[in-house]
Parts: sequence; structure tokens; C-alpha cells
Amino acid sequence: MARFRYGCPYFYGGYNENILLKVYRTWQNSHYYLMSNRYLGGFDCIGFARWVHTTAGDATLPAISKVRAEGRNNLVDVSSLPYEEWQNVLLAGDCVNIAYSGGGYHIGIYIGTLREFGFTAEDVGEPLVPYLDHPLIIHCGMNNFHTAWYAKYLSENGLTSVTPPDGGVTISVMGVDYENCPYTETMWQGTANVKTFYWFDLMGYNLTVINPIGSNVRWMAVYRSK
Repeated sequence: MARFRYGCPYFYGGYNENILLKVYRTWQNSHYYLMSNRYLGGFDCIGFARWVHTTAGDATLPAISKVRAEGRNNLVDVSSLPYEEWQNVLLAGDCVNIAYSGGGYHIGIYIGTLREFGFTAEDVGEPLVPYLDHPLIIHCGMNNFHTAWYAKYLSENGLTSVTPPDGGVTISVMGVDYENCPYTETMWQGTANVKTFYWFDLMGYNLTVINPIGSNVRWMAVYRSK
């Protein structure tokens, strides 16, 4: 627990647990990283999801881009269901795959709902009450708080020349209109990675929001490993 006191960091292309928290250089310049910089090793979204499934003894997950073709016999149809009814058909461990219009992909693992974890209306506060039964996913991706956490970690460990990660493993609630989120922040303005985050304060935890609806999403598919 002490090793990951700030959570597991995000690193694009990270799939091997052996590089977690190790200082790492990329082998080529990319949209995400520069060869001249040093980074902290971590998982990306599919690397984390595959690690979880492999550790649990499940079969390897297909690539997100191919999940609808290679995994079509394992798909769970939630397309006609409101978010509060996903819990009636999904199982913990089901993977929510999202394809974005810009060409990117993301994957998260369904873990249940706030109510199933024992939270009540009194616990979560008025803004979150309507979403007690919305699906929660755990995933590794960009967010607005791991950067600050790991800047502190790098400072504590004398690694101030290492670039802090721009995300990590976190839990998000799905299907909330962004206009209903009480907190928002735009990160990395002026860069190619500029992104706006929306979240709720869940008893001191930043519960971020993923809303896979709109022109920026091409498709969404839920995959169940069998």
C-alpha cells in the first residue's frame, strides 16, 4: 500500500506491471511523450483492464478497436437501457469499451453502483443523489488529480526531473450530464492534450464523470469475458 499511496499512475502504452513506478524513457516521440523527457511507468486503460482480468484468471481481453468484431459473442446489450438499469444486466468485471470520434478509445471495468457499495442519500449529498444507481467503472486514464499527487511523490523521492503522470487508476460514475456536475477543471491548456474534467466530491474523493453520449462518441460496447 505504501508503494501506491497516490494510486497507480497512467502511462500511455503501459501494460506490464514490472514498469510500475519506474523511471522510464519512451523510444520515440509521440502525441503523448517526448524522448527527451523522463516519465513514471504505469498502466494505460487497456493495460490495466487486461492486468485485472489476467490476475483474476480470465481470458485476455480483445483490443478495444476490435471488440465488436472479435468479441461479438460476448457483448452485453445495454443500448436501450437507462443507466440506472444497467445494474440489472451487468456483472462486476464487465468491460465498457468506448470509441471516440477523434480516433481514440477507452475501456473501464464495471464494479457496481454507489448504492450497492452502501452509500445512501445522506452520505453522497444532494448533487449525487440522482446517480446512486448509475454504473461505476474503475479505469486507468487521464484525470485532474493524479498529476498533483505524483508531483508530491516525485518530490518526496528526489525525482523532480521526472514528468508527473497525467492520470491514473480512478473510479468514475457514468451517464451524468456534464452540466449537472458541481466541479469542473480544464487541464493542460495550450497543449495537444487539453481536456476538461467533471466531478463530484464523494466524501473527499474526486468522483469523475464519463458520459459516453454525443458527437464525440462513435460507439460503446460492453464486453463480458466468459
